Amino acid sequence: MSFRLLTTRLYKHGRLLVQSYLKRNIHTNNAWTGPGDGVKVNTLNETLRNDLRINEFRSNSFLRFGNQARRLFIDNVLNRVTNPYSVDLRLQATKKLLYGDSTPFFALVGVSLASGDGVLTKNDELEGVCWEIRHAMSKFQQRVGEKDIESRLDEEFGIDQLNIGPPIAKGCSAVVYAASLKEPPVNDEQLPSELSASTDASSPGRASATSLDTGEWNDSPPVFLPPERSPGLALHQMANEAITASAKKGLTGERKVRFNSETRARTISESLYDEFPNEKLPSTEVPDGYGNVEYPLALKMMFNYDIQSNAMAIIKAMYRETVPAKRRTVDTAWEQSLVEKTNFLPPHPNVVEMYGVFCDQVPDLSMSATLYPMALPQRLNPEGYGRNMSLFLLMKRYDGSLKDFLFQQHDALDMRTRILLFAQLLEAVAHLNRHGVAHRDLKSDNILIEQRPNMPPTLVLSDFGCCIADKEHGLRIPYTSDEIDKGGNAALMAPEIFNQTAGTFALLNYSKADLWACGAIAYEIFGHTNPFYSGEQSALKNWSYKEDMLPTLNPGVPKLIQQLVMNILQKNPKKRLSPDVAANVMQLFLWSPSTWLRDGHSPSSNEILQWLLSLTTKILCEGPLRITPDDSRGRRTYTEYLLIGSFLARARLERIRRALDWIHTVNGSA
Repeated sequence: MSFRLLTTRLYKHGRLLVQSYLKRNIHTNNAWTGPGDGVKVNTLNETLRNDLRINEFRSNSFLRFGNQARRLFIDNVLNRVTNPYSVDLRLQATKKLLYGDSTPFFALVGVSLASGDGVLTKNDELEGVCWEIRHAMSKFQQRVGEKDIESRLDEEFGIDQLNIGPPIAKGCSAVVYAASLKEPPVNDEQLPSELSASTDASSPGRASATSLDTGEWNDSPPVFLPPERSPGLALHQMANEAITASAKKGLTGERKVRFNSETRARTISESLYDEFPNEKLPSTEVPDGYGNVEYPLALKMMFNYDIQSNAMAIIKAMYRETVPAKRRTVDTAWEQSLVEKTNFLPPHPNVVEMYGVFCDQVPDLSMSATLYPMALPQRLNPEGYGRNMSLFLLMKRYDGSLKDFLFQQHDALDMRTRILLFAQLLEAVAHLNRHGVAHRDLKSDNILIEQRPNMPPTLVLSDFGCCIADKEHGLRIPYTSDEIDKGGNAALMAPEIFNQTAGTFALLNYSKADLWACGAIAYEIFGHTNPFYSGEQSALKNWSYKEDMLPTLNPGVPKLIQQLVMNILQKNPKKRLSPDVAANVMQLFLWSPSTWLRDGHSPSSNEILQWLLSLTTKILCEGPLRITPDDSRGRRTYTEYLLIGSFLARARLERIRRALDWIHTVNGSA
């Protein structure tokens, strides 16, 4: 019996006893025998009167005791079976307030909002508009990509559905071949009428878009939305219109992807010839209709030396390679468990476009016996050590690595192109960081470049074989043993990772490790040698360098970007900016009004929001016009539109203000 129940019963029983005691004479007849009373009462003898009084007292006492006992018994039974009405009312009120019907609470919220001083603050309302911007840009970015290729990948997709061309590149763990999808047999009667009608239409009549230059965005005032349209409604309408326009262009065939592969083909062939001078290599000439037009895809085949030849074992061992894949099968329990434990990357313009993955038998491909004889199975090479099955990754084909691009275009690259490359690199790392993924092997060899005529190149991250994508631990991995792998590239490993020692409570914090590698790669992007590569006499060591030992970037690099690179390469990770804020600094440098970057001028939240809305309006209205690669007017800004879209898809007012505060601090101390 609980203390509360005992107290309740004592209170009830005591109260009843007190009441019965106070009302004990309620049944006693008090006869009035005063002299003024006209009622005549027969006088009884004293003995009979006493006997009647005693009998009456006994009967009344037993009656009251029986009634009291019966009442106590009934109350006890009812207390055990039912609750008092007041208790029910209290319980119902509590449940409605905490769990169920919250009408009174929301009524109070409505009254407070109507009065002006509500639960939501002004910043909350502005962040709500930022959410609408992010949502609209996310819907828009879903249309960027090759949907026709993705639609043809199914559970039965394999190596037999591909035309495989010459090798593109080879590493220590994989080889990449040019590839294309085999065309399925098509019946002429089944062709859609829209396609046949649209292919006859001429393309020069398309509308052109306004150029997006740095000066235009830095000096022009923001574009304001009409007051009668709410920002959320306007963004939803513009996003739907943009998606509809992109879908219509997809039907006309105007979005056919063409890649400039002549330079890349010569580079690959020359590198292969240097490695194998006695081998007869395929021709490097790229005639019309060949090259990347003939093979617009890249097929990456992983080398499998020690994993048994079944799909489950192969995918479990190489699942990190599939982190950026757009499509994966989740049909079995082990695939579902793998998905629940892994952070997979959503599509992003600066992350490699991987259409799908599959396991299949290792085929006898072109130059396989020369390039990777030991990775072949014994059915193809009696001296090989490879297994019969391996993992295949189907990706978009790019024009080459960042390292090759910077080497070939060293003197031809202007400063604006270099700045855009660095901004794209920071956007890619910010995207990985927001989704709980650390690349851990960033270097110029693992960064690919896509070139288009008369426009800046597009930069993407590739090769995720060493990445961390753990849902349980996130970017803070327990480091209890030296057997735990720290990553792939030791030269560009962040100091906090390289210097960490194993221990019971030790952690490897990768939240700013990739950002540090970006700071080292920035030297290569801006025309310097990487200061942490051991090939140089004065190479710095990532475990022992000091910040004042870092070389100065050339004077052509803007001072703000120089300060940003120095901040990124701070040895103490607590002194570095976060990847998201660092990317915001570059975006503000490129697109914000020039007055915002001056010390002493801090824009208000409304001004920042109006600027974001103006950028969003231009992207949603003019962005679809830039996707067509055949348009010769304004095509050089397509990369910039992708860059702005990536910024808007993650825009948060607080982090933008944090980047502005850092810019003002740097400019004030300069």
